[in-house]
Amino acid sequence: MPVAASGTPPHWSLPARGASVALVARRKDRLATLVAEIEAAGGSALALATDIADRDQAFAAVAAPLMCAGVTVWEPLRAMNVGLGTRVAVVGLGGLGHLAVKLAVVLGADTTVISRTADKAEDVARLGSQRLLLSTDEAAMSAVRGQFDVILDTVAVNHELAPYLSLLALDGELCLLGYLGDVSLAATDQLIGRKKLSSAGSGDRRRTAELLEFCAEHQVVADVEVLPSTRVEEALERLARGDVRYRFVLDMSDLDD
Repeated sequence: MPVAASGTPPHWSLPARGASVALVARRKDRLATLVAEIEAAGGSALALATDIADRDQAFAAVAAPLMCAGVTVWEPLRAMNVGLGTRVAVVGLGGLGHLAVKLAVVLGADTTVISRTADKAEDVARLGSQRLLLSTDEAAMSAVRGQFDVILDTVAVNHELAPYLSLLALDGELCLLGYLGDVSLAATDQLIGRKKLSSAGSGDRRRTAELLEFCAEHQVVADVEVLPSTRVEEALERLARGDVRYRFVLDMSDLDD
């Protein structure tokens, strides 16, 4: 993904239709103008307002989460052979979930986001997901029973799994990525339809290298907010209340050598 840091360089030109660009600058008003120009030309842009002036550092900020959250969701996507036409649902749209959606879409999957509210409907569309399903809408949940091949569950707290297992098709798989504690469910929730329950936490060097190559080829990066390391407490407080879209990156350049 091309990166323009601190405004636009002298050789700047609008990207080709369908291209994606990461824009990094200090002025939010300038970023908004550039995003509008790119989208009008048929491209898409990830805009990041930050004090980081060096474009290599700026790219590191949007790429760094790939080696944590990115490989966490990449591992099950590859293990379950997600590809063109695979019906994938991602439960929860946060640090893990937004990357799961981006990667599943690029792999060619028919991708659905499952969330409790419609607050992030615009983000769901921007990330490329075909639809948003509200887990609080019983009728909507019932209408898609047995329709998904793969469900990636990124919710970080304990919750009922039976409603999501019921959405799986024959031989479908529900993978837990967010909550890794004790779970409770009836055997029949898996028995009917030969449904599988799995979990994943990270990936090895091979998977990580594979992911980075894939993201470089397809221009996939994380949506991040960069803060100086001196504001780490603020980041933790906001993280606790879910006030981030979608990963914090701490800039360590403010530390003494």
